[in-house]
Amino acid sequence: KHTDNIVVIKNNSNFDLKETDGVITDQDDLPIMLLFADCTPVILFEPQKRILGVIHAGWRGTAKGIVSKAVKIFIEEFNAAPELIKAAIGPAIGQCCYPVSEDVAEQLRSSIKKDCDNIFIKAENTGKINVDLKKLNAQQLVESGVLNIDVMGYCTSCNNSLFYSYRADNGKTGRHCAVASIKGQR
Repeated sequence: KHTDNIVVIKNNSNFDLKETDGVITDQDDLPIMLLFADCTPVILFEPQKRILGVIHAGWRGTAKGIVSKAVKIFIEEFNAAPELIKAAIGPAIGQCCYPVSEDVAEQLRSSIKKDCDNIFIKAENTGKINVDLKKLNAQQLVESGVLNIDVMGYCTSCNNSLFYSYRADNGKTGRHCAVASIKGQR
């Protein structure tokens, strides 16, 4: 189930990761891993406060602004400065392979203030709209004050010999992962 639920792990706190699509921590040497097969992986790191987040931005989470919500948690719970946050957006289904209905496109469009860089392109003859989820999540980050954003260009569907793709494999596929950890200060 794709959500905008984010769990914050502090001070070896107890946590439940059921129905969670984001994990944020300030704990050293605690690997965070989430699984993907077309959805957008986003890793966030604020080096001065040493805050790390791994976000699974499926279309529903993206429509609900999950990366903006993560940045807000960085700011409100850890006093992080958004302009210091570094973001990496990993391989995900590309605009070339992601046609959606007008309804889904509108839900996604409402998650940003400004539609720029052709995030939404009307497909010829189908009535569908091709969405660039990586650009959309990057725009949400920019609107949240994050400026240091690296976006991997790979489309998981076009490159499903390298990555798992739910769409290209008709739902019968594995998962690749995004994993990150804050190296302990020694």
